[in-house]
Amino acid sequence: MNNTLKNTTAKKNDFISGYQMIGGLIGLAFMFAIFFNVEEINNSYIFILGLGFLFYIFSFIAGLFLFQGKTYALKISLINQILQIFGFSFWGYGFEYVAGVSFDFFIKYTDSLDFTINIGLSNWHILLNNDTGIEQVSINMVALVLAIFIVRLQKQNNVEKSNIGT
Repeated sequence: MNNTLKNTTAKKNDFISGYQMIGGLIGLAFMFAIFFNVEEINNSYIFILGLGFLFYIFSFIAGLFLFQGKTYALKISLINQILQIFGFSFWGYGFEYVAGVSFDFFIKYTDSLDFTINIGLSNWHILLNNDTGIEQVSINMVALVLAIFIVRLQKQNNVEKSNIGT
């Protein structure tokens, strides 16, 4: 029975690991495509692209550490998912990061309040002093579900460790 539970936990870890590594790789491919298709490069553009690369590398490393069975890997994976839950755009500043799949609920305000749903793959959106006239908040339901899943997996791993110790 205990072996079955351990195998199930390992499969869950492998799923999260693969998801994060694939999401990170898709995001990195996306960032390379943007980098090589831009006409003019300036310092702020390099800064924004650099941040994007770092986030996608972070996602890949979080998955890699989980695959390798590092003790802190679930904590890093949880941080990675939490960063992806909320997106926003207010007063010319905005942020959205998705490494994997997104199912977003958007609340937008232009001239009126608008609710929309968006489905997509790895994406990166950052605004620095660039007012688009759109004020919005988004919630990525996939990242929210995965964060809850990881918290439960952490608890399950702690129970397994305490059972091994007894």
